[in-house]
Amino acid sequence: MFNKRLERTLSVLDGPSTRSKALAAAVAVLLAAAMGGACQGTSDNARAISPVTQASDDPSQREYTVPVETVGAAPVEGQQPGTSWPGEVISSGDIDVQPQREGTISQLTARIGQAVEQGQGIGSLKDLSGADIPIVAPQSGVVSAAFKKAGDFVEPGDPVVSINSGTNRTVRFHIPGNATPPKPGEALSVIRPGFPKDPKKLTLIGVGGSLDKNGSLQADADFVEPVDWPIHGSVRVLTPTRSGPLLVSLGAISFDDQGRSRVWVVGADDTLEARPAKAGRSVGDKIEILDGVSAGTRIVSTATEELRPGLKLPRAEAAPTPGKKPAGDGHNHTH
Repeated sequence: MFNKRLERTLSVLDGPSTRSKALAAAVAVLLAAAMGGACQGTSDNARAISPVTQASDDPSQREYTVPVETVGAAPVEGQQPGTSWPGEVISSGDIDVQPQREGTISQLTARIGQAVEQGQGIGSLKDLSGADIPIVAPQSGVVSAAFKKAGDFVEPGDPVVSINSGTNRTVRFHIPGNATPPKPGEALSVIRPGFPKDPKKLTLIGVGGSLDKNGSLQADADFVEPVDWPIHGSVRVLTPTRSGPLLVSLGAISFDDQGRSRVWVVGADDTLEARPAKAGRSVGDKIEILDGVSAGTRIVSTATEELRPGLKLPRAEAAPTPGKKPAGDGHNHTH
């Protein structure tokens, strides 16, 4: 439609004179600008408004308005991520009873907590030939765990029961790969499922390497005081109580050209700085920050492509001092 209008205008104004041609060209430019502006206006209305707005046409004096938040720590209480890690009670004096032949357990007389002597029969195994093979205790101690029962089929090396020869106990637990592990010597607490009001103190011995495809870490900790908790019993190790995980808005995390995660930090002079940041697990509309920023740091809540290092933010108005009365008598009237 626009092309037809332009052709009609040119046909009317076109003539042998140079003046007519110039006038026709000027009108064509004005029509094109008008139609283009109308189309562009429709397009702009359809797009979402960017959270970044320029307050000046001079690049050196530009200020940007963006949502800003302060990095904070989540409460330690509750079900926030990282508040506890799964584990079990183990003992260096534990020995697994493992038959040397495959077959079916015909009977198992040993029970958890029962004291046994070295060489004592604790059950029997019927091998593939039908012969009964006795299962004996390899050491004196107390049966600490039972892994099989009568009727189960076992292969050579499969543990049937575990016998503990001492009273020492250690906690072995797993730390998620995206969590910051405690340091050796750090104090921890541990509880048993069903006994939340009976925590025991631990001292971290050390943290091992990655164990599985998820990158979890293995850690061992000693009880500060002796306990009689059952060997192989499940426990939950509580993370250090100095603080909860640092949480920021999901939209605060962006990525550079090389795919590295970062946040935009608001400096003391209200300018932006891109800072590398390691993110953890998401919690609702928040996400953990494991490294890169500390509690109290101001960052941009919604990172966009328009953000650049050195961009200036308008300085926020100073908040009134708590307890300070406004000028006058506080009433909105003229004396």
